[in-house]
Amino acid sequence: MKGNVFKFLFAFLVVGLVLAPIAKNFAQDAPQAPTPEAAAPAAAAPAAPAAAAPAAGGAFSRHADPIVLKGEEIPEFAGATEATIRVFASHGGKFIPIPCQMDERNQWGEFVVTKGQRVVPDEDKGAFDDNDEVVFLTRDLGDKADKAQVPGGPKKVYEVEVTDPLTSTKGYAYVANYAGSAPANATADYLKYVEQGDGLAIAENYELGFLKVTSGLDYNHLVVSKAAGGDGVSHFDKLKVRVMQNLKRGFTLGIPTRLDRTEKNFLVKVYGYKDGQVRVLRVMKVNLQLIWKLPAPGATVNSVFYPEWIEWPVPINLPFKPSWAFYNIELDVSHDYAFKATD
Repeated sequence: MKGNVFKFLFAFLVVGLVLAPIAKNFAQDAPQAPTPEAAAPAAAAPAAPAAAAPAAGGAFSRHADPIVLKGEEIPEFAGATEATIRVFASHGGKFIPIPCQMDERNQWGEFVVTKGQRVVPDEDKGAFDDNDEVVFLTRDLGDKADKAQVPGGPKKVYEVEVTDPLTSTKGYAYVANYAGSAPANATADYLKYVEQGDGLAIAENYELGFLKVTSGLDYNHLVVSKAAGGDGVSHFDKLKVRVMQNLKRGFTLGIPTRLDRTEKNFLVKVYGYKDGQVRVLRVMKVNLQLIWKLPAPGATVNSVFYPEWIEWPVPINLPFKPSWAFYNIELDVSHDYAFKATD
């Protein structure tokens, strides 16, 4: 996982949140469901999940990409549940279950999470519908096979063919839905989420944790594992965010106004998370403080942690162009490290 990727993702996140004060509030606040408080940070981070070796026989060359199937792409699976869906790959003529998960989104596009300080509910009580997703990884793809031979007598089987755009090699997976009891799922688990501080994601190649933060937005624990070429030690101090906004004089009665904000000016409520076999979902509501402690309309942020990288999209709906209100908006995002002389 490269530093430039983190910088770009967080730059995109903060730009969106700076503009949120003049945006429509596009997400509704999730209802609160009290749960036990998160555990205090431990002295040492838990061990990373053991890396699962790709099944033998697969010819597909890509390793880290997720395959995300939306319900609208497989309408014949409508009404299925996570307990009735399995994904298989064929290796040497034998179908083998591969790690997968079914993730739900509610009517506002937020991921459904059931653990943590709050929950984000779904309206259909676990039934697979158009905006829900079945997810697995390219590392687990196999050979083309006869889908009629998928074990367990599924009522529906969907063949997935994936083409590598660089090599044109193909990989295959078979998504199955069962009417009753489904075969055992794969046992491999590529990453996990621990309730330490405001959360700690532990993957095969990295750890990222919000263990001691000023707002819940900035993380202070970042490790590249030895398996990924790092030393397995967190040399990270903190994430710094500096936002400088120059408002047009028409909005300030002719007085030049510069509005500076840092990572300490973001108010964050972590709703909850889902710890799956393939990815971890973390949902939070983020507001930027405008004046004193007055929060602006917020954005719901769905963070997605994969074994080797992170997605952090922030959709913004603006009723007018930012240039109408601002001369300019400057953003600086940086990492602070605390290396020792012996490192």
